[in-house]
Amino acid sequence: MKNAVNCLSTLFLFVFSLSVAQNSLRYRVHVDNVTPSKVAAYEVLAKKLADLAAENKEEKGWVMFVSDDFKYHAISPLNSMTEIGMNPYPNTLEKMGGDAFIKMFESFDECYPSHGDYILNLSTTLSYMPDGLVNMIDGKDFRTNYLYYYEPKDFDAVLKTAEQFKTLNEQKKSKLHYRIYLSGFGNPEAYMLISYAAKDEEELKKMVEENNKLLGEERVKLNDALNATTFKMETRRGTMRRDLSYIK
Repeated sequence: MKNAVNCLSTLFLFVFSLSVAQNSLRYRVHVDNVTPSKVAAYEVLAKKLADLAAENKEEKGWVMFVSDDFKYHAISPLNSMTEIGMNPYPNTLEKMGGDAFIKMFESFDECYPSHGDYILNLSTTLSYMPDGLVNMIDGKDFRTNYLYYYEPKDFDAVLKTAEQFKTLNEQKKSKLHYRIYLSGFGNPEAYMLISYAAKDEEELKKMVEENNKLLGEERVKLNDALNATTFKMETRRGTMRRDLSYIK
């Protein structure tokens, strides 16, 4: 029975992923849960891989987000689900040869006890980015991400609150921009992720305080509405690492 429930939950999440696909940009996220003592060794390998991808002109690029809990998130555009099973480094494989290529990734495996993949959908309609919907913003590599987990039955209510929140920001001409992602295939639970960018944590804190005053009581009401439809929340802070990214 438990397996049946898990299968149904996975199906619901997959349907939700499809329902938002028309108004979103889909990303594959590969996460390496790096052992703290192996961070230096891992980053040498990650930098080497990024350099090889650039040198060999790989078609697929990625950006690297490193969270404070030593998780390295390689985020790359996903045009089709069929791409998940494809080697993202075909030119590098051909250039290095199979043995050297495999050995490099075996070295990666020595740096973490686990890793995996999942899909995120960047909502083009819910995100508030008046200057353009971009992931990498010059001078703003610090990130604070808030994850609001909800039950499938509350999906529409979560979207409605997000729409109202964007409208409020537009009306007030808020300077605090954000991107909204919706969880997709590979996530065991459904969530909405709100990502804020700044130069550093101190700058973001100041921006949030100023924005809260600007939005006033209406922001509090919408925040209460969102909390009413979520069963837990997580905060992930970290940095976009351009040196470990291959930006096309």
